[in-house]
Amino acid sequence: MNTQRFKAVAGYAALLVSAVGYLVCRVVLVGYMESGVGVVETVPIGIALGVLAVAAGAVGAWLLVPERRLAVVLGLGFLLVAGPTLLGAIVNLTDFLSATGYNAFGALNIMVGNSVLPFGAVLALLIAGWSAVRQLRRRGRQQPSRAPH
Repeated sequence: MNTQRFKAVAGYAALLVSAVGYLVCRVVLVGYMESGVGVVETVPIGIALGVLAVAAGAVGAWLLVPERRLAVVLGLGFLLVAGPTLLGAIVNLTDFLSATGYNAFGALNIMVGNSVLPFGAVLALLIAGWSAVRQLRRRGRQQPSRAPH
């Protein structure tokens, strides 16, 4: 397997992990918000999944997008999509673990952020689709056309 093909496979895998991470993060945190219990059990899992989704999306964009500035912008886009949820979850967990009493300060950020998380999955899938189409076009130009005799 050559380096170019390995980068493509790794990029697609990273974007798939990112899309799944965004969606599972949303499921975990919506489950926490609906039940209202298990802050220590569920919120760190949501935070870890959100960080994984952002990191995998940034890596996938870096590997598949040839324009480095666009790859950096897309990586920041992944962070901005998950930012409200991650901030709310961190604040909520810190509030729960503090000695001042639990006031669910981060709950509003989690609710707002959860409505935006599916856009992170869509962004990852759009980048993968765009990259696949671009690679197929490039491959089509490289192969000589076979006209019937």
